[in-house]
Amino acid sequence: MSEDEGTPPDPAFRGAPLPPEDRLWRHPSEIRTDPTGARPRRSRSTVSLGLAAGLGASVALMAAWGLGAFREGGGAAQPVSERLATPASTLLVGAPLPGGIDEVAAALVTIHAGAAQGSGVVLRDDGHVLTTADLVGDHDRVTVRPVDGPELEAEVVGLDPATDIAVLSVHDLDIAGAVLGVARDLAVGDSARAVALEGREAAEIVTGVVANLAVTVSRGEEAPLHGLIGTDIVMADPVEGAALVDADGAVIGVTTTVGDTDAVRAVPIDLARIVAEDIIATGGPAHPWLGVEGRDLDAAVAAEWGVRGGAELAAVVEDSPAAEAGLHDADVVTQVGDTEVTSMGDLVTALRLLDPGDRVRIGYLRAGHHHWCTAVLRAYRHGP
Repeated sequence: MSEDEGTPPDPAFRGAPLPPEDRLWRHPSEIRTDPTGARPRRSRSTVSLGLAAGLGASVALMAAWGLGAFREGGGAAQPVSERLATPASTLLVGAPLPGGIDEVAAALVTIHAGAAQGSGVVLRDDGHVLTTADLVGDHDRVTVRPVDGPELEAEVVGLDPATDIAVLSVHDLDIAGAVLGVARDLAVGDSARAVALEGREAAEIVTGVVANLAVTVSRGEEAPLHGLIGTDIVMADPVEGAALVDADGAVIGVTTTVGDTDAVRAVPIDLARIVAEDIIATGGPAHPWLGVEGRDLDAAVAAEWGVRGGAELAAVVEDSPAAEAGLHDADVVTQVGDTEVTSMGDLVTALRLLDPGDRVRIGYLRAGHHHWCTAVLRAYRHGP
């Protein structure tokens, strides 16, 4: 199916469709554009969206994943599906908010990895679960327990220390995936809730607000963790792999305890889903590689050049996509596509939302003068 093709129209329908703002639904190409201005992320999965029946039609959509994964067993094979939250702009005025806490908790599991305990978010209905790489550690198998069900054994499909994301596969887990939101639409001050399982039939829920959209956390000898959602939420006991949800109950992040703060931080769900798709398809993530090392632009230099900040390139790897695009040491990247870059963390986060093979326009400063170049990203793999 091409990018422009969708679900065949109702035979009774004639004429051009209404403009998006006059409809209660939108095609994925109208609501899931890449923030960098690059092509839609169709190479990772083919997504088909349709309105759900009844009351749920206005609050959630089903997405059939095109990874070739189908549930095994007797009878006809059923497509694997995940649930995407309908964008708020398409909801009927006065419609009930989706994703009540009971529904959120029902899509979580408690995870035991050796002596460590945390949570996980059910990604889709074939038993794949999102959690953190820090929780899983070097375990190949862990145990999970849903809110209402027995303890089950889970296989660790793969993990990505660079983003602190891990994916588990639980063969006998028969739970619909959590309703997934879109983290890139968040703003500082937006309401948020952290939801984690405390026990077999209880959930800990703490409410707060989004405090930062691009937290970078140092990890000693490991590379920093970039692009985390920061909140003012403090849980009684920090929980790995819990769900950070928005005001509508859609999951916008997977919590991580990496760092030196008691406030909840989370890997954005947009990035977590991309990494999870790679892990499920190949066993490990495939991050796009530009081939640079850098640091945040000095604030005094930024003020002198009239910019809010940037990623100053300390080193450009020879024969890398960056070198081939014409970037040099000491250049300062300020844009990736249409996305502003004010720090090295911004640059890393923007690149990770792209695919290897993507052509991306990069705006940069050289001696205070603005230029553009085009780089073709390559794959840089972490894990097996």
